[in-house]
Amino acid sequence: MRLGRRLPAADAVLAEALIHLGAVRCYEKQLVSAIDVLEEGRQLCARHGEHWLLSWCEILLGLAAHLGGRQADASTLLTQGLTRKHAVGDPLGISFALEFLGWHAIDSGDAERGVRLIGASEAVAEPLGAHLVGYPQLREWHGDHTRHARESLGQRAFDKALEVGRGLGRDRAVAYASGKATSTGPGPAGDREDLPLTPREREIAELVASGKTNRQIAEELVIAVRTVDTHVENILTKLGFTSRVQVAALLTARAGGIDARS
Repeated sequence: MRLGRRLPAADAVLAEALIHLGAVRCYEKQLVSAIDVLEEGRQLCARHGEHWLLSWCEILLGLAAHLGGRQADASTLLTQGLTRKHAVGDPLGISFALEFLGWHAIDSGDAERGVRLIGASEAVAEPLGAHLVGYPQLREWHGDHTRHARESLGQRAFDKALEVGRGLGRDRAVAYASGKATSTGPGPAGDREDLPLTPREREIAELVASGKTNRQIAEELVIAVRTVDTHVENILTKLGFTSRVQVAALLTARAGGIDARS
């Protein structure tokens, strides 16, 4: 770290090192030290116009503020980081920011909003692998917050809020988390991202709509037929349908800008 500060052309490397160090100190709840190195990283990024690393500084500073009980600062920093992550198209960063904003909402007394944001975080991260994989401390805090929210809401309301969040799609989740959209209901008819389906379920729904059987879908995606069966059942349940024909009709209609569910 000392060497990086002396090198004339190692700004991005130094900033990334500061971010990793700040993250570790957050996880250990060494918050004063975490804030110091993350602020150094933030100033370095701002001077050089480095937005991707800057957004990580903001998100981790938001986490430090949340862990330290400074909830107003946490909300501001996490929202700034989320907006910047969305602008640069970083799904991992978006997922982290949504997760931390979910914790902030739960700890601020709005468990339903918090669970929706956690659900959105999980859905955004799904194509990348397991949610918060490789971050055991974050997984522990995730579990603490979801348990608290489940106790506050009850299992049925918790499951519903999680499903709503998972169905938002990335853009609407960011808008909702940023306070630019207060509704989590269906969006424009032509936007399939607003369907209450996970990315994998949307993929399978598209294949169902194309006329493929479950076995053909399994072969194309290289997964078990039973797994496809389960996904199709979940798709029908979430959409309130009883047949595959209805799924095909919905996707075809929405592609043309018509909401077939209305």
